[in-house]
Amino acid sequence: MKTRHLFSEAIYWIHSASVSGTSLFKQESDTEFFKKRLEKYLGEVCDIIAMSLLEDQFNILLRIKPRLD
Repeated sequence: MKTRHLFSEAIYWIHSASVSGTSLFKQESDTEFFKKRLEKYLGEVCDIIAMSLLEDQFNILLRIKPRLD
């Protein structure tokens, strides 16, 4: 997989929707699982500013943390 450069302190909007309205989050436990995975994989590099998790789509607004070089 190619690594893409993220700009320090930049703000990104992430959107994804299911195909033909299929449910992404069928139960409350699905949304909790998703949020925990976001924190696990993105927590070190960004802060989540806002999040909307709907049954068939999600939107996330995040800010890349400053680099500690």
